[in-house]
Amino acid sequence: MGSVDKVKDELKVTRREFLKAVSAGVALTVLASVAKSVEKGKAVLSFFNAARERRIAQNVVSYWGSMISYDRIARSTCAGNCTQACGWLAYIRGKTIIGLQQAADYDAYDKVMGKYYNPRGCARGASFVRYIYGPMRILFPYKRVGPRGSGKFKRITWEQALQEIASKIIDIVVDEARKTGGKDAGEVIVFFSPIPAFSYVSAGAGYRLANLLGASGPLSFYDWYCDLPPGEPMTWGTQTEESEEADWLNAKLIIVWGANVAESRIAAAHFLAEAKYRGTKIVYIGTDYNATARLADEFISVRPGTDAALALAMVKYIIDNKLYDEEYVKMYTDLPILVREDNRRFLRESDLKEGGSPFKVYMWDAKTNRPVVAPGCMADDRDLDYRKYGIEPVLDGEWEVTLKDGRRVKVKTVFRLLKEKLADLTLEKAEKITGVPAEKIKKLAEEIAKTKPTMIIEGGGTNHWYNNDLNNRSMILLLALTGNIGYPGSGFNQYTGQYKVWLKGLGKYGRILKTRPQNTTLFVWVHYYTELWRLGKTLDEIVRDIEAGRLKKLPGPLPGKFEEPVSADPRDVRGYRNYLILKALAKGWVPLYPKPPRRPRAMIIWRGNFLNQAKGGFKVLEWFSDPKKLELVVVIDFRMCTTALFADYVLPAATWYEKFDIETTPMHVYIQALNEVVPPLGEAKPDFYVFKELAKAISKEARRRGGVRFYDTKYKIVRDYSKIYEEFIDAACRENPYFKDKCVEGCLETPEMAAHFILKNSPVMYPDPKGYEKYKHQLAPEVRKLIEEKLFKGDVDGYIAGLLELIKQHPLPFPAAQTRPRPNVAWRDNVEQKIPWPAGGKMHYETEILPGGVKVPKLFISRYLGVIPKGGKTLTGRQQFYIDHSYFLALGEELPTYKEPEVDPLPDGRPAPLKLNTPHERWGTHSTFRDMDLLLRLQRYMAVISINPEDAAKRGIKDGDLVRAYNIYGEVVAIARVSPTVKPGEVWIANGAEMTTFIKGWFNGVTPIRPKPTQAIVYPEEPNPPFYHLKYGWNLWGVTGNECDTSVEVEKYKG
Repeated sequence: MGSVDKVKDELKVTRREFLKAVSAGVALTVLASVAKSVEKGKAVLSFFNAARERRIAQNVVSYWGSMISYDRIARSTCAGNCTQACGWLAYIRGKTIIGLQQAADYDAYDKVMGKYYNPRGCARGASFVRYIYGPMRILFPYKRVGPRGSGKFKRITWEQALQEIASKIIDIVVDEARKTGGKDAGEVIVFFSPIPAFSYVSAGAGYRLANLLGASGPLSFYDWYCDLPPGEPMTWGTQTEESEEADWLNAKLIIVWGANVAESRIAAAHFLAEAKYRGTKIVYIGTDYNATARLADEFISVRPGTDAALALAMVKYIIDNKLYDEEYVKMYTDLPILVREDNRRFLRESDLKEGGSPFKVYMWDAKTNRPVVAPGCMADDRDLDYRKYGIEPVLDGEWEVTLKDGRRVKVKTVFRLLKEKLADLTLEKAEKITGVPAEKIKKLAEEIAKTKPTMIIEGGGTNHWYNNDLNNRSMILLLALTGNIGYPGSGFNQYTGQYKVWLKGLGKYGRILKTRPQNTTLFVWVHYYTELWRLGKTLDEIVRDIEAGRLKKLPGPLPGKFEEPVSADPRDVRGYRNYLILKALAKGWVPLYPKPPRRPRAMIIWRGNFLNQAKGGFKVLEWFSDPKKLELVVVIDFRMCTTALFADYVLPAATWYEKFDIETTPMHVYIQALNEVVPPLGEAKPDFYVFKELAKAISKEARRRGGVRFYDTKYKIVRDYSKIYEEFIDAACRENPYFKDKCVEGCLETPEMAAHFILKNSPVMYPDPKGYEKYKHQLAPEVRKLIEEKLFKGDVDGYIAGLLELIKQHPLPFPAAQTRPRPNVAWRDNVEQKIPWPAGGKMHYETEILPGGVKVPKLFISRYLGVIPKGGKTLTGRQQFYIDHSYFLALGEELPTYKEPEVDPLPDGRPAPLKLNTPHERWGTHSTFRDMDLLLRLQRYMAVISINPEDAAKRGIKDGDLVRAYNIYGEVVAIARVSPTVKPGEVWIANGAEMTTFIKGWFNGVTPIRPKPTQAIVYPEEPNPPFYHLKYGWNLWGVTGNECDTSVEVEKYKG
């Protein structure tokens, strides 16, 4: 830092720039840019050029210059689970970050996309310095000394915290082993952390310890948060498949449906504006008028929960007016596939032939006038190109066929069944359901059919409903019918959450498939919400009691006030659905640990705010408040969130500017680093080291007690707690031998070693064998050099080590993505190569060998986590809209259909009249930033309940009044915000608002848990399929924790 005298003549900052910087209050983006313009602390004097007194100018420069002066700049990445993964430059003085600026360096290793992704960032990311140094920060380990939730803690040492936590875990496990005869004792310890993709090492370290403990979990997050669109696995057999956001520029029509991109995806919103400049039309469909609606060319306001009716009305109009793409539909969808009229199941080879396969389905061939096996279906190894095989499928028709037993049955195409299903959904009827004028529905349907490419960007506004799968399937059907999937600028893109695990090596490092991963929605519903363990019976016994009529209600959630009904009679709609859920659990379609009559006894939570975000929060709060139910709650976090307030031990975690880690997102194909640009503040530690030291403490305590062991019946091994630490760090160097001569204790003893291991075992980090020569010019010179001088010569570890160093500097496109066409487009390979959905069946498991010997999956989609476990094909091999599973048939959902939203009762039994919407606003990412004082100042500082003026007037409510929203489950009290942007008939409460920002209760205090049976299945149902179309996969396919159906009444608060 130079003196004022040396730099005063070099000043270049204007008065306006200076005042603008000063007004920011903290040295964030603007001050950082000012600091950059004067090169490492050159004082700001342009404002004082005309000053008459030299001393005054020097004093002012010395004061303000000291505030924004810095020693160095370092890069890290925002890791807030907002899906955007934005790079930031930290301006650092000594060991303190004084400001942040968008890195804008996405072109450093990517000349293909160039500056398209520059810059990235938002007010949340820019304000993060306040989290690091503000009053919300946790700096030391704390132990609870008052009742849970009281906020009464005392500071303790790390040594005491780790020893006491280790001792308590072992106490519980030893006691459980005594009860179970020494089997599966670790299952009562439950691990939860959301979204590994925003910090793979931090997440993976906890998953690894869960495995070594034989614990339950990791609990899922993508389905629990209801961000998983279940209609995608149902249609495509894969988790969520989307195009990168730069592909928006290729669209001619973009329908933003229930996604507030301009507030929840701020870094990506510029692509919408740029698309408009290029002539793309933007249509926003949603209940509320928001920032994205303002950005759109057209706003269509739909009644809450009626989106499927709107989509299907357009489908019907397109079919009736023959506006569909017949060639696309016949080649790539199941609409030509035949269904038996008698049992409503697909016509299968096993119906027609002795010894025939139940996994071969049929289409009607116009050339031979008979049914033929559909090319590419589950048990057929051909591709989808029916012309190659001399077939001409009929799209719309019905015939009779002779079964193997001689009976004649009628068969119809799925297309014909769809027409019949939608026969009554006229534009006029759709208008009555949705509130959207018939003429507007017709106009949009015509635009979609005639405009290619058309894209839908879907969000939580349509996905957080009980019937979200029907919404998803209806929208995807609309696009498939018009040939708008698989091409640049087209597709169904759902970016809610940073869900996509590009780096498959996480599973190997975290040993996820050797742990007890499970669906959080059903875990919470079984254990916390309905408390099935109180029945003292197994799941099989409970199902038998229901079928025999002996059990008609479950113990929870509110004994004596509201208990969930159960019934094997389909006429009891809610009871029957609950019965189907329990039957699925009893069959093992969805895993559950521990199983009733056992129950969880402890939770370890990190990188997430479990309690605050829990559906059925009123019941989950009971568990977190009662040490007799949850005997141990440990929270690892950098801030005192709601869950931490109810913890027994709170351990201080490093922020994403204080630790090394790696991050990815589904919105683009870059991998980025979180860098330790400053040391952790106070006694905070990176999550990795917290789990490493906890593993050490558990091993030490187990040895002190003479050994702690139990038999794991799932994996048929003995869990030995005295050896946990050795395995955690890979002391034998069996897993990560590259570091054998470089480590102190083990080859996985540091975050960098763990990251190396994850990257090495992730196929996306290797170039495409077939595409390398054609696309190698797209790679950065530094990457090509590593590939050709390291990887292709067999030095795989040297290659990975080199990539890791590059990643620490700038965002790096996955080499697998950069050696194929960009931008990355979902389902491009399937359409171009006519590959069966999602991954060609056997092709999913085929590999190719790179020079140097590394094997990588043949298909790009197989190189990351997405395809359903043991999957690779849908039953029909196509985008499948007809699901002939028994649950779908029983519930009338074999085809996309519209069902009215669920309604919750008030305490007196009347239906609650208002829908509770919990949108993601610009001020928070889930609950993160919701307690940030800088951002709260830009709002009303407290949580609000937003209500339409008409609804407010009916209830005598004025803006600023204290109001109470309530139903049978509970109540929430907050300030009223009266706004015409809220649709009549609904109220808003911001998703993630911390419990501490409400007067009483919080938004999840009134939400129930409503598990949907169609999301708990295995498909096909027949035994031993060659592939699974649907099968539980951790965060890939599972029951969603929906909340938008929640209904409330609102009144002025009288407390």
